Amino acid sequence: MTLKNKIMSLVFSLVAVHVLAAITFAQAAKPLLQKGVITRSVAVNLRLLRVLAESWEFELRTQNSGNQAVFIMTEAVRSNGSRGAYLTLNPQDPSILDIGIQFYSVPGYSIYANQTRVTLKRLAPGTSHVERIIVPFSAHETSPPYKGLEYQSFDRSKLHAVRAAVGMLPDEEGIRDFLRRKEGIGPYASGLELVVNGRLKGKSLYEIQKIIQSSTIKF
Repeated sequence: MTLKNKIMSLVFSLVAVHVLAAITFAQAAKPLLQKGVITRSVAVNLRLLRVLAESWEFELRTQNSGNQAVFIMTEAVRSNGSRGAYLTLNPQDPSILDIGIQFYSVPGYSIYANQTRVTLKRLAPGTSHVERIIVPFSAHETSPPYKGLEYQSFDRSKLHAVRAAVGMLPDEEGIRDFLRRKEGIGPYASGLELVVNGRLKGKSLYEIQKIIQSSTIKF
């Protein structure tokens, strides 16, 4: 082999090594959760069932039309122990009522005996989960979301739209391990719990969740 050929061979080898290293780095740099991969196949649909003098009644359906399972949040419990979805007026437009079953960031103040939690339900491909949501007009915003002392009452005459959001977690080993360790207690969570193994190790459930939002219903 001539000197020229040896030099060309060495250059080719160095280029190949750099290309391989770049590919490996790019794969390693992928985010733990890629937005859009799962959320495109999971949909939240809100349907108005009945309009009564004292309340609205909705059907909240979460449908998994993808090819992989996910964990969705259901059966919300509020900080005072009452059961039901979290209700709040949209901060940008208070004529919109936001209905949520999801994790929220911790409040900047202390709540005595905070009972906030949701139940995690595995939603297999091709299946759906339905919850009935009742919004009484005699009520006010719930906790969570946490607003200190600024919870407002609902004025039906000022509400012109409503939408819903459901929290979702991936069907990952760390999540399944968390639920296995809670067998006998119940598959509920507040969002503060940490994943202790798998690729999501060290992250809280709140950090991992993705929020799936319904279309807005206008009145």
